[in-house]
Amino acid sequence: MTTATVERVSLSVNEAAAALGVGRDLVFRALNSGTLKSFRIGGRRLILVDDLKDYAQRQAADGGE
Repeated sequence: MTTATVERVSLSVNEAAAALGVGRDLVFRALNSGTLKSFRIGGRRLILVDDLKDYAQRQAADGGE
């Protein structure tokens, strides 16, 4: 039997914060300011992995917050 690996396309706020190495508050500030996009499915707020990568690259290019 083979096990298929599913590539994640979105992360929760907690997972996004962990991936960036920052706290949830910073992620929520970025979401509220519009510098990081998210969407909702049911009650969950999710962030596309590609959007998170773009956000991180913009922050690195701009020298951070």
